[in-house]
Amino acid sequence: MSKEFNLAGKDWFTEQEAAFYCCVSASQFAHHYEELGITPRRFMGRKLYSREELSAIISRSNPWHTRTAADRQSLLDAIERGRKEANAAARHAKKLAQGGTIGGPSAPYRNLTAERLRPYKPRKKAGP
Repeated sequence: MSKEFNLAGKDWFTEQEAAFYCCVSASQFAHHYEELGITPRRFMGRKLYSREELSAIISRSNPWHTRTAADRQSLLDAIERGRKEANAAARHAKKLAQGGTIGGPSAPYRNLTAERLRPYKPRKKAGP
């Protein structure tokens, strides 16, 4: 469970508060702050981050995914492939339900049946 922070009126944040301000976990923030160019300041033994700097980094970040026509087409193609696969699976299940077999005599699973290989024998003896 995450801790709630009151950031109103603060210009400098601890690492936990900075992570909360950026809406990420503390470990994610600690792992990535250097590669984003965020520079912490040391003040009285505390590692502090500027609200302005964090806000600027967030503002400069890439926008969320924008879809192009090619992206939309690839998404539609994936949906169509999924429909085809679902229809093929339904046809396969229908054929099996009607007593059909999968493939011919050379099908890879022709020897698989739903029966036991040997009779069931309980390992524990019945109690008194």
